[in-house]
Amino acid sequence: MPYDLSIHENKRYMYIRIHGELTQSDMDDAFDNILRCQSQYHLNLILCDQRSMEIPPNIMDVFSAAKRFSDQPFRGMRLAILRHVIPQEYHFFETVARNRSASVRVFDNEETAANWLVSQDN
Repeated sequence: MPYDLSIHENKRYMYIRIHGELTQSDMDDAFDNILRCQSQYHLNLILCDQRSMEIPPNIMDVFSAAKRFSDQPFRGMRLAILRHVIPQEYHFFETVARNRSASVRVFDNEETAANWLVSQDN
């Protein structure tokens, strides 16, 4: 499995680190695990560290993931995506998700991403 999901030590958000190549099946599995953790720990905040991700998903996978995160049961959750360099596909992900009222932002700095995640403002 090319990702690790853990609860951040301060128990305020989920931390997902993606490494290697992520397939559509892996994305589906990650979404299912996010929902399980949300149910178990009552956390609605997610920091997704994609700095070790080898190949970004294709544009249709990006669209599908953004649409899925925007729908129920993810409503009310907040997602910060962390990349070293932010490719155009991630601006597309953010736009698709935010146009559907999801709280999503892409960052290139972990501290800034974590601060936004736990802040009260969008």
